[in-house]
Amino acid sequence: MDKPTLKISSTKTIHVVDYSDFEKFVESIWGGSFEFVAIEEAHNDSEHLYQATGDIIDSYEADLEDIRNGEYENYCTQEVFNLLVDEKYIEPGTYLIKVSW
Repeated sequence: MDKPTLKISSTKTIHVVDYSDFEKFVESIWGGSFEFVAIEEAHNDSEHLYQATGDIIDSYEADLEDIRNGEYENYCTQEVFNLLVDEKYIEPGTYLIKVSW
């Protein structure tokens, strides 16, 4: 008897990053103290998925200026990712931040 096969419509690349490496990367660009776990209220052994498109929304311009000054508000990680793409630090794509301590 043949085994059934799962029909897969597509395969996607996901960039997996440790939260502490992401924090250091962001801080190396804009300074300040980027604390992913606190900003996103992340729990140990959790994973957080982001679509980094580089799309900058005009209404967030004040928030983006804060980020460029090393000031990070709660739940700003999506904006950080889009700014990283917009400023050519990373490629657009899907990023998974893994939290484990």
